[in-house]
Amino acid sequence: MILANGCSFTYGDELDNPERDAWPAVLAAMANEPVMNLGQSGGSNDRILRTIVEVIEANSDNTKVVIAWTSPTRLEISNLDIHINLHRYHPDKSELIKMKDIIYRHWGEDWAWKKFHTQTHLLHGYLKSKNIPHLFLSTFDIAENFKRYRTQLPTDVWFAPTKNIICEWIDELGAAGYAPNRHPSVLGHRYIAEKIYEHTRNLGWFA
Repeated sequence: MILANGCSFTYGDELDNPERDAWPAVLAAMANEPVMNLGQSGGSNDRILRTIVEVIEANSDNTKVVIAWTSPTRLEISNLDIHINLHRYHPDKSELIKMKDIIYRHWGEDWAWKKFHTQTHLLHGYLKSKNIPHLFLSTFDIAENFKRYRTQLPTDVWFAPTKNIICEWIDELGAAGYAPNRHPSVLGHRYIAEKIYEHTRNLGWFA
């Protein structure tokens, strides 16, 4: 099984049929594997870490994990994902926005990056201990500080760690790679899946 996780770029925002056209589903079809896509619109790395562990603890048989990490500025509080620009997307959630304002008043970028460093190493160690093949990728807002915080994991685990590789792949397609609100288009998702499939096949994940 392909177990994928990430934010809206993984879930498939702006697609008519995410269950068919989001890159985890396309990747699974290429590999002839079942898929579970845990991606969530606006999802945080806190949620990614939590939900991957929950699913693996329930059933890890023949699982291969692909994580498209998102911005470390996002947080999960009591199963709610919040981020600094929450008011843009949920203007009706006034109480949540008040909570966001309090949290980010005391939030620090250095702290966020140190937490992200810890999250990636924790999940790598957890998956390695269970002999589960896994691949990490950056979606956006990560590469800029990667070297500074020395988030060093084996190259067979973290693909192109100094690049926001998901967005860079989409950029290679030009305007055709994006939907109107800057999420990957159907073509963009297929291109992401092709790139991941090529890399993981070279790693020996698939025959």
